[in-house]
Amino acid sequence: MSSPEQTVIDLLVVDDAGERRVQVQLGETMLTSLQDANVAVGSVCGGNMSCGTCHIHVEADSVDFERVRSPEETALLEDSRHFRRGQSRLACQVEVTAALAHARIVVAPDE
Repeated sequence: MSSPEQTVIDLLVVDDAGERRVQVQLGETMLTSLQDANVAVGSVCGGNMSCGTCHIHVEADSVDFERVRSPEETALLEDSRHFRRGQSRLACQVEVTAALAHARIVVAPDE
């Protein structure tokens, strides 16, 4: 559980290297936080929401992504064959918050 002075949260990450726990910085983008934790997440456009290569699946019951995802992000994601309604996000568009503590993050396969 997160306390007011806590600056990091734990996530369970699944990628080509397997499944592992990582700590990520609150307030950062998920893309930056995952890359800082040595998780291989693509970002051809440098985190500018124009390529879709940082596609992740966020398994967290505490967040309703259908309401917070922008129409532009949704359009990029829906073009992916790995799109999962309610879980697909671009890592560059997700702010790491305490609500994501202990979430399971799956890096979507490359297109």
